[in-house]
Parts: sequence; C-alpha cells; structure tokens
Amino acid sequence: MDSIAPASEMPLQVSLQLTDVYLIAEKVGEQFEQLIKQFGSIHMGVVIPTVINSLEHLERFVEENQRLEIGNRKLMLQVDSLAQEKEERIKLSDKVDVSECVAI
Repeated sequence: MDSIAPASEMPLQVSLQLTDVYLIAEKVGEQFEQLIKQFGSIHMGVVIPTVINSLEHLERFVEENQRLEIGNRKLMLQVDSLAQEKEERIKLSDKVDVSECVAI
C-alpha cells in the first residue's frame, strides 16, 4: 500500500495543483479501504466524512489560489507594460529636450 508522505517530508512547492488534491484523495481512499477491510466500517463512520470535508475544503482553496495566481500574473504583466511605457516616454522626452537645446 502506497502511503502519503508526511507534509514535513514533502518537497516545498510553489503551489498545490488540483491534480495533487485528487491524488491525495485517491491515496486516502485506498487507505480507508484497507482500514475498513481490517477493522470494519463502523469505526470509520465519523472519520471518513471529516476527511472528505477537509479534502473538499482543500480543493476549493487550491481552486481559489489558482484563480488568484492568474490574476497576479495579469497584474504583473500590466506593471511590466506600464514600466516599459514609462521608459519609452522618458526616452522620448529626453530626445525632445536634446533637440530643443540643439535648435536654440
């Protein structure tokens, strides 16, 4: 049976993907099946809904994080574009100032 590594042993990722959440859910499901076979389902009745609820929350947090990352990337592109536009205006302004000095 494949086990899920403790969080302290997992490599630090920039962000968790939905596929990661689904993989975790699959592994947890497999482990629950093993526990049910070994101990019966009576003892798992309280734990399983709590874990499922936690995984659903994790899924929603990952979806929200992905949405925010997309928004962040868009904003960073806008910042880069504005910075480039500012540089171009400064260069143009410098050219205008130099040409006015030459004309005088």
